[in-house]
Amino acid sequence: MWAEFLQQSSSLSEKQALQIVYRLVGYDELGLPERIADFGFDEPGKMVRSIPLADLIVREVRKARLLLPASLPSYPIIQGGGWPRPAVDRIVQSADEAGHNGIIFQGTSQLVDFEMRN
Repeated sequence: MWAEFLQQSSSLSEKQALQIVYRLVGYDELGLPERIADFGFDEPGKMVRSIPLADLIVREVRKARLLLPASLPSYPIIQGGGWPRPAVDRIVQSADEAGHNGIIFQGTSQLVDFEMRN
């Protein structure tokens, strides 16, 4: 992990090293954890609660369009299942506002009321 490398090769604290990494990748204003242990990599579900995933995905969707040539069609894959509907709607809207040509849904359980038949 980059933060651990920065700590080992300098006199930075864990918090300082993480802040540098967050700034480098454009996540410095998302309120991410100040300690690696607070991510909860070893606890299922904790990571989802410790990271503002919708905010992070909105940034990534915008960044993806900015980094692609304007002539290249773009269809980001957006998770539509297991997320609150308002978060899905916000991510879809951000993809449209960023100039993507459309989206591809991966999972739709939050979007449609449909039960698969056997």
